[in-house]
This record gives sequence, structure tokens and C-alpha cells, in this order.
Amino acid sequence: MNLRTKTPCLGMCSTTYGDLVCRGCRRFAHEVRDWNRYQEPAKRAVMSRLEALQVTLAGSVVQVTDPERLWSLCEQLRVRGARPEQDPLCWAAELLRMGGQHFKRLDELGLRAMPQWEHQTVGQLSDWLTQALYQRAQAEYDRLHANHLRF
Repeated sequence: MNLRTKTPCLGMCSTTYGDLVCRGCRRFAHEVRDWNRYQEPAKRAVMSRLEALQVTLAGSVVQVTDPERLWSLCEQLRVRGARPEQDPLCWAAELLRMGGQHFKRLDELGLRAMPQWEHQTVGQLSDWLTQALYQRAQAEYDRLHANHLRF
């Protein structure tokens, strides 16, 4: 049994181009840079923060109605950010991020829109969630790291 924490990297790191928060995995630039030097507790803390962000925001938009269907699609489509040990809402967030524009109905994914989001298309939910995750990660970075730079 492998107890090592895998990298959340999705292979599209925007920190390479100067972002302080990666648009792919939403880690902070210093976390991306230092990941291989982190001990397991530090890696788990980062993963926990990222997963909590996904659960909170995805849970405000969708409900998982069929976790087996959702996981099956994640495996079939090779959704890189989805891991079996995660909350199914993390799978939903990653599947919507990766391919939300390609689906017509949430029930195809094992999901249902929360009542306030029922009028939105899957693509619109995907776009909103992707943007909200990045904006929230940026705000968290500012809260934790950028304030000490301001005069």
C-alpha cells in the first residue's frame, strides 16, 4: 500500500508563466516549486486545503447522486485530478473542469444541480466552478501570503 501523497499537478502549470496560484491545480507557486522537498504532513495539508476548496464550491453547485457513475466516468476519461480517496465532490469538480463543456446533462455524470443552479447549462456550471475555484484560491493566497508584502 502506497502511503505517499501524489502531486495534485494537472500538467498545465501557470506558475511557469508568473502566476502566484496555479490555474490547474490551484497550488501556490512556492508549493509547486517546493513540492518534492515537502514532508508527507506538509503535502497532506496542501491536499486537504485544495480538497476542502473543491468540496465547498462544488457542493454549492451540484449534489452527487450516483458516485459510482461519477467515478466510472473519471476513470474512463482519465480525469487526472480525481483520486479514489477523495470526496466525490472533488471528482465532480475535476470532471466539470476537464470536460463540462462536452456534456448536456448533469445526470449523465451522476450529478444534480442545486436548486439555485438548475437553470444553468453544464457548461455554464463548469465555467463558473472553474473560475470560482481559481478566485477563491487567489484570495486564500492573498490572505495567507501576500498581506505581508503590502505597506
